[in-house]
Amino acid sequence: DASNIERNLYLSTQLSEIGIPMVIALNMMDVVEKNGDKIDVEKLSKILACPIVEISALKGKNIDKVIEAAQKAAGTKQNYIQAFQGDVEKFITDIENSVSSVPTSQYKRWFAIKLFEGDKKATEKLNLSSDEKNKVDSIIKEATAKLDDDGEGIITDARYEYISKIISQTVKKGRSGLTMSDRADRILTNRIFALPIFVLVMFLIYYISVTVVGGPVTDWVNDTFFTDMIGIGISINEIPSIYSNLGEGNANIFNLKVGPSFRLGEKGQTAKK
Repeated sequence: DASNIERNLYLSTQLSEIGIPMVIALNMMDVVEKNGDKIDVEKLSKILACPIVEISALKGKNIDKVIEAAQKAAGTKQNYIQAFQGDVEKFITDIENSVSSVPTSQYKRWFAIKLFEGDKKATEKLNLSSDEKNKVDSIIKEATAKLDDDGEGIITDARYEYISKIISQTVKKGRSGLTMSDRADRILTNRIFALPIFVLVMFLIYYISVTVVGGPVTDWVNDTFFTDMIGIGISINEIPSIYSNLGEGNANIFNLKVGPSFRLGEKGQTAKK
C-alpha cells in the first residue's frame, strides 16, 4: 500500500531476510497521486536492491508488468535489505557465526534474527547444541544491556529507524498536516477517550436495535406477518415455547390455529375443522 508505505515496508524488510527473490508492487499509486505525494521509485528500488513496480490493483494498472518482473526475478539471488546498522548488525552477525549447526543457506540470517528476537516458535526446530545456546544467550544478554531493550524491541526500533531514513530520501508529501483518517484515529484510539467512545457506540447500537428498529419490526411480525398474512394467531415471543413443547411431545397442551381450515389436534395430528 503505497499510501501507507512506511508501515508496509516493515514487512518488506522481513521478507527479504528469507532470501527468496522478491518484487515489490507499489499498490494504490493512484491514491498517492491524488494526495499530491511523490515517490522516487527508481531511487527506492536501488536502496532496497529489489525491483519495484507501480500498480493500481483496483484499476488493473501494470499488473502485467508485475508478472513480468516476477518471472525475471525467479531463480536469481536475493540480497537482503540492509535494515540494520552498527551494533545491531554486529550482534546479528555474531549470532549467525555462532550457530554452526544451521547450514549456511538463505535462511540463516532469518533464523539469526528470530533467535535475537527470542521467537521460540520460529526457532524451536533448530536443535541447537547447549554450547550454541549459551553463545546466543550471551550475545543477546550483551545486546540488551548495551542497547537497554529486549531483543524484539531492538529489532523493531532498528527496522523503523531504517525505514524512516529511506522514506525521508524517497518520499515527498504533497500536503502537510493530518488527514481526516489520522485525525479520527487520534480521537478514537486516544488512551483516555477510546473506552468511553466504545461504550457510547455500543449503547447506541443496542438502543437503536431494541427501541427504534426492534419494537416496530417485532410488532409487524406479530400483527401483520403471522396474523394477517399467513393466518397463524400466535406471538413471535411464543415460538420458542411452542418448539420446546413439540420437542418434548407435549403438543396436546395447546391448540395451534393454522389458517382458516386446519388446527393441530390433541394428539399432535392435523385435521380439518
